[in-house]
Amino acid sequence: MTIQNAIDEVNNLKPNLYGLPEKIKWLSRLDRRIFEEILMTHCLSEEEMEPFLPEEEEQPKPEPVSPNEWHPICRRHRKPEKLEFKDYTEEDLDKELIVKEPHDEIYKFWLSAQIDQNNMEFMSFNNSNAAFESIYSSYRNAFNRTHRPKSVRKIYY
Repeated sequence: MTIQNAIDEVNNLKPNLYGLPEKIKWLSRLDRRIFEEILMTHCLSEEEMEPFLPEEEEQPKPEPVSPNEWHPICRRHRKPEKLEFKDYTEEDLDKELIVKEPHDEIYKFWLSAQIDQNNMEFMSFNNSNAAFESIYSSYRNAFNRTHRPKSVRKIYY
């Protein structure tokens, strides 16, 4: 689902007066949360890391990692890549969001909850937020089942 698709779906289901910049900011905030809380705590495949790699000209030459040395990204990949999430802008409307089917409804409920919260419609917000939290939890659990967590270095005292 693209940013534009998510915004159009919410606008059709819940007409509102909030503009494109606010909705893009809300989607960016959710994807940053998913990136930091879920993606960065697990080993990712090359395909999953692709959207978060820094630009080629900015990337310093990586230092070699010895096979016995612990690495914060993942022992399996041995790639000292610094992944980063860049906030969405109005030029990114055709950009794919992080969460794919069957959990992509998360964006609809997130935007609905943000609209309800800003309109101070708290009963509606509670319903939208409960649906969002349910799908978020389902996505997090599915991701945890299919991805290995990053290894953590033991600290000896």
